[in-house]
Amino acid sequence: WTARCRKVAELKNEKGAEFDGIEKSIVFDGTNLRQWCNLQRQYYKNYQAGTTPCWGMNEERAGLLEALEWNYIVGREDAKRLRKDDSWTARCRKVAELKNEKGAEFDGIEKSIVFDGTNLRQWCNLQRQYYKNYQAGTTPCWGMNEERAGLLEALEWNYIVGREDAKRLRKDDSWTARCRK
Repeated sequence: WTARCRKVAELKNEKGAEFDGIEKSIVFDGTNLRQWCNLQRQYYKNYQAGTTPCWGMNEERAGLLEALEWNYIVGREDAKRLRKDDSWTARCRKVAELKNEKGAEFDGIEKSIVFDGTNLRQWCNLQRQYYKNYQAGTTPCWGMNEERAGLLEALEWNYIVGREDAKRLRKDDSWTARCRK
C-alpha cells in the first residue's frame, strides 16, 4: 500500500498542477494504479463517513492521502471543479486589481479585457446574475455559494447590481452629497 502511495505521489509531482488523476494504463507492482486510486478514494470516503467497506483504511493511511493533497481523492470530476474554483478566484482577484487601479472611477470592466482566456466583462455579468439568483434562492446560480458571494461583496463592486444601476447609484450618491451641502 505504501509503495503504491509513493508511486502516486511521484506521478503527481511529475505533472504538478496539471495532475488530475492516474491514466488508465499505468500499472505498478502488478496493480492498475487508477483502479487502486479509485478504491482508495472510496475507502477514504467510507472511512471518513464511518461506513463500510473501508478495507485497510485507517487514520495513518488517511493522513498519508491527505498529505499528498491529492484532488483525486474526491474524484476526477471534483478535481476539475477544484481547478475551476481556482480559476474563479484568480478572475475575482484580477477584477479586484482592476477596480483598485481605477479607484472611485471604476464602473465595471471594459469589453476588451481578457484574463485567463475569459472575457472579464462577460464573466462579471454572469457572476452578477448568479449572485442575484443565489441571493433570491433561484437557479441557475452556477457555483455561487456563500464564500463566493462574500468575496464579491467584499469587493464592494457596484457592477454586482449592473452597469446601469451603478450609474444610478453614483448619481444618487452625488445628489445626496449636494443635498448634504
